[in-house]
Amino acid sequence: MKSIIKSTKWIVVYTKPKHEKVVRDELVKNKFEVYLPLLRKRKKWSDRKKWVEFPLFRSYLFIKTDPKHSIQISKINGVVRLVKFGKRIALVSDEELSAINKMVEGGFEPRTENYFLKGNPVIV
Repeated sequence: MKSIIKSTKWIVVYTKPKHEKVVRDELVKNKFEVYLPLLRKRKKWSDRKKWVEFPLFRSYLFIKTDPKHSIQISKINGVVRLVKFGKRIALVSDEELSAINKMVEGGFEPRTENYFLKGNPVIV
């Protein structure tokens, strides 16, 4: 007899701008397992330098839970919505988040790329 093992998944939440840490703390208070990948960067002001943490994905965080808790999660202050593909809640596997975590822990430094320049024709 073969048993079916459901793999553990994470759901993705979209937050208000600059509310990722507040939402994370509130979800942790409500006993949810939350992953917010943070990057560290040294910022310089005129009078000092300081290490600052900022989210890898602005306004997004990951929650390990059953999708049936989506209503409870959506009521958290700062949560705008759960990310969906059509009518289905977006799910992320442990392996995908593990890969993201390895990048963050390994010192990944994202940079912007200008794929389109002003005046380039595009088709939408």
